[in-house]
Parts: sequence; structure tokens; C-alpha cells
Amino acid sequence: MPAAEGFHGRGPGKATSQERRGDEVSATTQGQTTAVHDLADAGKVVAEAAGAVAGDRVRTEVEGRASRAAVEVKAFAVSMRASSASLRDQGHVGQAELIDEITVRADRLAAHLATADTDDLVEDVKRLAQQAASFARQEPALVIAGAFTLGLLAPKAIAAIAADHEGTD
Repeated sequence: MPAAEGFHGRGPGKATSQERRGDEVSATTQGQTTAVHDLADAGKVVAEAAGAVAGDRVRTEVEGRASRAAVEVKAFAVSMRASSASLRDQGHVGQAELIDEITVRADRLAAHLATADTDDLVEDVKRLAQQAASFARQEPALVIAGAFTLGLLAPKAIAAIAADHEGTD
């Protein structure tokens, strides 16, 4: 067979309609595969963008809540200082010193909440959770007793708070 002849003895460039359809199907399949890959890439970009937006929203929410918590803790510290002064005036120096120590810690917590970035706060929460889990493993009876006591006191505290709110309305 001469080199100029194509497959099945036809001349160069003379493909059967079946061979042309096969080439068209191959080109179409390749085009569809490319389109699918392009869509997958676009989906990845959209998912990454959505993740970034969600992350930014969470970060903004955490920062806002941390700022509000810092203000509340600072207000708590101011109230505790007034209580400490009142106790000192009444001659209860020991209790006043204990409240002063709590006040100093509350001030430090408020400062930390006001200045820490979101990543620091997340790391703090992780560390505290690990410490709490470790303590619970080491002292399970104490944790159970604390949970029991909290279960007894919480309804009374909630009822008292609700009564105060009803009285102020």
C-alpha cells in the first residue's frame, strides 16, 4: 500500500462518515470534559469565596461579642469595687480583699477581651476546654457535685432574675 493512501486504501484526507462522526464525538466529549473541569474550578472558587465571607462574618461577630463582653466585665468590676468599699466601711476587710482580687482579675479579663484578636480568643477557648476536660477526668466527683449544686441553684437564680425584670417593667 502506497504511503499516500489512508486507512482502508482511501487517499489522504478521505475519511468515511463514520470516522468523521467518531472524530466529532471525540471532540464533543473532550469539549464536555473541559466544560466540566471549568465548572468544577468555578465551583471551587465560589466555595472558597463563600468560605472567606463566612469566615469574615464569624470573625466580625466574635470581635463584636468580645468587645461587648469586655464592656460588661468592666461594668462588673466597677460594681465589685463599690461592693468592696462598702464591705470595708462595714469592717469586713477579709471579704473586701477577696472581692478586690476578683475585681483585679475581672479588669485583666476585660482588657484581654478588648485587645485580643479573634485567633487569640479561639486559642484561649480551646485551651480552657482542654483544661476543663482534664480537670473533669482528674476530679469527676467534684464535677458531678458542682453540676448537682448548679442544677439546684440555677432555677432559683433564674426565678429571682425574672421576678426582678417583672418588677421593673
